[in-house]
Amino acid sequence: MKNAVLTLLACLFMGAAFAQGPDPKAMATRQTEWMKTTLQLTPEQTPKVEALNSKYAEKMAELFANRGDNFREQMQSLNGDKEKELQKILTEAQWKTYEEKKGELRRRPGSNN
Repeated sequence: MKNAVLTLLACLFMGAAFAQGPDPKAMATRQTEWMKTTLQLTPEQTPKVEALNSKYAEKMAELFANRGDNFREQMQSLNGDKEKELQKILTEAQWKTYEEKKGELRRRPGSNN
């Protein structure tokens, strides 16, 4: 009986953790590291990209926590806004590389995508 209660509590805890969505800090860190490596960010670009990723990871987590009927459209809109800001930070060559390889970021091991 004791094991059944512990198992039930563990399931409830895990369900609550998944319902909250991804960890914004971990998401931003993973994205920034991928961009530093893949896009060869300069020392000047790195803090800008890190701030941008953190800003949008927080917005995405908030959106995820408050899912509505148009969740998918809101996520796409938020991603579009982020990419507009990102394009201003990157060089043309980096942007081209980002466009070609951004699918890798979504498929990386450990990502929720």
